[in-house]
Amino acid sequence: MRDTTEDRSYVATVRRGLIVFLIAAAMLAVFNSARLRSAVRDWPPSAVTDRIVLSADRWHGWMEAIGAAALVPAIHDGFERVRRLRWDG
Repeated sequence: MRDTTEDRSYVATVRRGLIVFLIAAAMLAVFNSARLRSAVRDWPPSAVTDRIVLSADRWHGWMEAIGAAALVPAIHDGFERVRRLRWDG
């Protein structure tokens, strides 16, 4: 199998896409931990799910302790205030 420039370019693109995905997932886990916690609670019950829920609860507690969990609700509230403004035209 030959290693062409096109193959290397494709692999580099996939690698960059994976890096972007992992950074975005990490940011969501840190700044939107309440949503993560809520999402895993909707999974079907099992021994594995119970451990994941416990881990998500613990993670959210840590994010609350450092203040990261407060960022998304604060941004959401700001956008809601702007949305409710009455614009006189």
